[in-house]
Amino acid sequence: MDRPRKPTLDTVAGAVGVSRATVSNAYNRPDQLSAALRERILETAASLGYAGPDPVARSLATRHSAAVGFMLGQGLSASFADAALSIVLDGLASTVDGHDHCLVLMPGRDRGGPRPETVARAQADVVVAYSLPDDAPALTAVCAQG
Repeated sequence: MDRPRKPTLDTVAGAVGVSRATVSNAYNRPDQLSAALRERILETAASLGYAGPDPVARSLATRHSAAVGFMLGQGLSASFADAALSIVLDGLASTVDGHDHCLVLMPGRDRGGPRPETVARAQADVVVAYSLPDDAPALTAVCAQG
């Protein structure tokens, strides 16, 4: 039995009778549309089960992930016992949230930071290192990402 395909931007555009760009604007540039047209697009999208633009596709198109990576020198349990880290994370989390970004924690191991392979795969626009030694392989991996 075939699973029904997930609705796409094109599915919504066809149902409403507008261009793909108009549907995109309903989500990304609402000021470009009348309130009535935007509402009709969003209602149609909801009735079709379209949840909105795919964040992975958006990050590929814009070359931005809207994520801030945070490399820890040790595991989460030990890190969260660090009172200074709690203050830093609270401040950083409230700052990135105000700019529609998310915070991606990359726990370390044995005070050496996260594995370089983990850092290389992380989709983050910027990476913050907390309490890592200068020669940590994770730092080398970040530098290699450019």
